[in-house]
Amino acid sequence: MVGEVFSEALQDRSVNRVLLPLVEKSVADDSEKFVGYLYPLVGSLVRKSVTTFITERLEKANTLIESSHTVRGLTWRFKAWKSGVTCSQYAASNTFAF
Repeated sequence: MVGEVFSEALQDRSVNRVLLPLVEKSVADDSEKFVGYLYPLVGSLVRKSVTTFITERLEKANTLIESSHTVRGLTWRFKAWKSGVTCSQYAASNTFAF
């Protein structure tokens, strides 16, 4: 609740004109320290993003493998043969968003 009020007060009173130069100067003067503060945050965000990406790809690949011997898989094989591409290319194009 305080964060919302503080943010609103900053916007309403144009405190950004006063704070922005101070923050820019402190970052420019001690950039190594600032990078040290941001490193753990950025590292965890990248790690989470990569983990999510890999998990989604593995789930889609698992779905692709599981459906290869079903009616859907047979339909894909027929449509792939009809369109002149390999079954794996056709299945991947229907499973993954490129």
